[in-house]
Amino acid sequence: MSWVALGQGTQMAGSNIFMVYTDSSGLNVTLSPRLGTGERQPQSDTAAQVTLLGGSGVSNDVMTANVRCKYYPKTQVFEEEENGNRG
Repeated sequence: MSWVALGQGTQMAGSNIFMVYTDSSGLNVTLSPRLGTGERQPQSDTAAQVTLLGGSGVSNDVMTANVRCKYYPKTQVFEEEENGNRG
C-alpha cells in the first residue's frame, strides 16, 4: 500500500480529507490535509493545523498514522470544542 485517505463530509466537494502516503524509503508516512473540490484531485489545505504524532510509520507492511487535528478551517472545528471546552 502506498497511500490511504479518510474524508469527512457529505460529498467530495468541500470535504476535509486526511491523505497519508509512504515516503520514498517506504518506512515512514507523510500526512497531507486536503480540501475536496468535487470530481478532481483534492488540493492541499495549508490552513489546517494537523500533526503526525509519534508511533506513525510503516511496519510489517502496515501503514500507521497517528494524527492530531487541532483546527480544520472548513468545519471550524477546534480541539478545545471537541474536548467539551469552548475557547
